[in-house]
Amino acid sequence: MLAGSYSYQPGVPLVNGFATLGADPAPLLRERLDRLIGQTGLDPLDPVQPLLGYTLRSVTVHPFGPPATVEAELRYADGSARRYAIPATQYGHNPVVVQTGLDRLFAEHRSLGGIPLTTEGAPIRLGTPSRLALAETSHQLDMTLLEGWMSATGTPLRWAPDGRRFLLHIGGADVPADVGLWLIALDGTPPRKLAPYGEQAAWSADGQFVVYVSATNEVVALDLAHGTQRTLGVADDGNVAVHGVDAYVLSSDAIWRHPLGGGTVTRVVLPSARSVPTLSPDGLRAAYRCGDDLCLADRDGTRRARIPLGYTSVMPIVQSAAESTPGPMPTALPAELMTPEPPHLDGFGLAWSMDGQSLALVTSSYPQGAPGDESAKLWLITRDGQVTRRLAIAPNGLALLPQWSAGGRFVLVNTFPEGGRRIIAVDAASGSALDLSQARWDAFASLAPGGRSLLLWNGRGGFLSAPLLVQR
Repeated sequence: MLAGSYSYQPGVPLVNGFATLGADPAPLLRERLDRLIGQTGLDPLDPVQPLLGYTLRSVTVHPFGPPATVEAELRYADGSARRYAIPATQYGHNPVVVQTGLDRLFAEHRSLGGIPLTTEGAPIRLGTPSRLALAETSHQLDMTLLEGWMSATGTPLRWAPDGRRFLLHIGGADVPADVGLWLIALDGTPPRKLAPYGEQAAWSADGQFVVYVSATNEVVALDLAHGTQRTLGVADDGNVAVHGVDAYVLSSDAIWRHPLGGGTVTRVVLPSARSVPTLSPDGLRAAYRCGDDLCLADRDGTRRARIPLGYTSVMPIVQSAAESTPGPMPTALPAELMTPEPPHLDGFGLAWSMDGQSLALVTSSYPQGAPGDESAKLWLITRDGQVTRRLAIAPNGLALLPQWSAGGRFVLVNTFPEGGRRIIAVDAASGSALDLSQARWDAFASLAPGGRSLLLWNGRGGFLSAPLLVQR
């Protein structure tokens, strides 16, 4: 019996102690839910209606598998109720480690990295979130991802150009059938599984094609209109970019353009490229990673610009003298003799402004040797390659792709400092930054097409939309 899962009702003695091989997880959840009574937030809380009460319905344990889950029915002040399967685990002896899926909601919500929290009269803030009218199975998809409950980072959500659908990759779900790339529609129709894997995915401009990278780095184009698919190639870096109706793949150390509707595959000459390009809206200017720097070039490889970012490589990269960027190399000295050095480049995300005149770059890192600068940074760069802004947007942790608000006044970035989840808005003209996140949100965020509302989710069972309120 202990080889698989076992479920029971909380409060049944004898059975509990035998089935869990130790502590009953139900009391861990009761103590935390009691502290959340009267509070608002995002799932499993409600953004408007305070938590009124709860009932623990069942406990499922996995003696040699993932943490136990406690099915809880939460009741809110307006009389509504929702059910959640909340993970909980306890292990170790000295000290005993206790974790539940509710712990992140108790993190102190304070300013981090010198970025102030937004206020009612701030230049930018979020309005009241409301739950999207999706199929209930779509909301439940977000609940099966254990990492959503217990860890910080997530997979970027990919909007369709028309703003009526989006892609979400579910990985590491408690329910194996839920793992994969899903198409979720805002009209309430059930979600559709497109592929068993697709963490990196993109839409064509007309919404007809979805291009994703498989678990074996094959780049696959799905024709949603005709229900067909074809493999474009193998991606060296596990990524794909789509501009218009063309897919761009880094394969065999070269960039290749694949027309999604069929046609001749052509090579794009972008010197020293280590990533697929992000093309400007007019398709004429390319931004891409070259070594551990940022490079810009016209699509034909001319008018090049290289912006040194100050990072060092995990392994030395052999480059010609013309391509190399001076900088210190890793040292072999003992740790106590090491001095802070430039960290390794870990995260690299690009987004052009809607008019194509500005580029936002987000970089994040991890330290090399002695502690150094671990901050996530936002760079604002002109089309020709001039850096106009460089500022820290989180003291540490990864950061997701930058996103431009309507009109290009603000750049928004989902950051993960101190193991948390924050939504940072930077005024592109002044460089001033505000934290839009709220207590007990713990949210991922994605701007809807048009840049006027933000989709929020936190891996606990729901998708919400909040208007982006900008003072004129």
